Amino acid sequence: MITQLFGVFALSSVFLSLSAFAQLDQTLRVRKQYNLVSARIDSLVRAMETTEADALDTSKLPEPDDALALPSDVQVMAIFWADDEAKVWINDHFVGETRLTPVEVVVPNLYLKSDNIVRVRGWDTDYVESGFLFGLYVKKADMLHPILVSDESWEGTAGPVESITYAHSMPDIPKAEVIWSQQTFGMVEMSKRFGSGAIRDAGTAAGERRFSGAESREMSLHAFVAELAVLETERERLREDLRSRATSLTVPQYSGQSEGSLTLGKAGPLQEFSTKPVSEQVKQWAETLQPEQQALVYPDRRRLRGEGAATEGGVLAAASGDGERNQSYQPPSDRRNREPGSQEGQHGAAGGGGGDGGADGQVSASGGGFGGRASRLGLLIPTLILASYAVYATREWRRLSREAA
Repeated sequence: MITQLFGVFALSSVFLSLSAFAQLDQTLRVRKQYNLVSARIDSLVRAMETTEADALDTSKLPEPDDALALPSDVQVMAIFWADDEAKVWINDHFVGETRLTPVEVVVPNLYLKSDNIVRVRGWDTDYVESGFLFGLYVKKADMLHPILVSDESWEGTAGPVESITYAHSMPDIPKAEVIWSQQTFGMVEMSKRFGSGAIRDAGTAAGERRFSGAESREMSLHAFVAELAVLETERERLREDLRSRATSLTVPQYSGQSEGSLTLGKAGPLQEFSTKPVSEQVKQWAETLQPEQQALVYPDRRRLRGEGAATEGGVLAAASGDGERNQSYQPPSDRRNREPGSQEGQHGAAGGGGGDGGADGQVSASGGGFGGRASRLGLLIPTLILASYAVYATREWRRLSREAA
């Protein structure tokens, strides 16, 4: 009897140890995902600081109450080109940059207001020729309606802006003229103001036409802000998950500017004392936006439920009509694929966080949700051991009972 009790005690200890190991394994997985998200945030902020330092000044984020409302079938698009290079801002929000290549950028209405200013900084790099082309358009049904274009009405900080004759080939940006300041080479700054009325009137402007051949890019500040808001939302979720586990692998507390959350080998420690405040402030700003504005920041991505969620195979049903499935397609509701209590396409999408691990370099945000197959497997082993021992103990008890009789 003592031997049996000792066996039960030993098996219970093994069961508890295996359960603790399974929990520790889950915590390590969550912590690894937390580190990946933190590293991505750190890299993103430092890269943006190199490209556009003012983007880290969160006090300059657009005011949602003053954002310009646009019809759903309308986009505002900027197309610009420079010889040799230029950067473009709208209302001090960084739009993008170009070098000898026409660039096409959609400007989300969140960054437009009743009174606006386009600001350009251009510079020459080869002492051959200088010039800048710009057009801001309302795009509707693949047609461009000019809001404003580059011409002699622009202002320069170093003197009047002039429309110049450009000898080499250049893109035909609709109705735009090549402009530059009086200074032939070096660096120049030019600007032009426009109001909301110019946007409303753009659809009636003459000479509307299509344009193709430019590189399509995201608005630089918007891409940075949107990715940062999603990543910080995911990091906060992982941080709360770690804290709820009440283990020694909790989120570190930061004290001073010499301490980071982890090191990346030769890359050095993370600088969360400077990058963390930026990401938190961007997330707080995004949460104050109206739902339709939040949709511009938080991507509406649906996470795969995985191969394990596949239904059983069956007979293929024939379509009820020719091409019915392709006409007026509306995606079905994402049943059982939404976070409890979340709104589809809003913060549920933030849980889909760093995204798909695609070309944009975002990390996968499926980490931390290891409560499925991994946890079941971790509990299956001790359960089988316990069941085997129960069968063994029952047989031994019956054998000893027969011998005693």
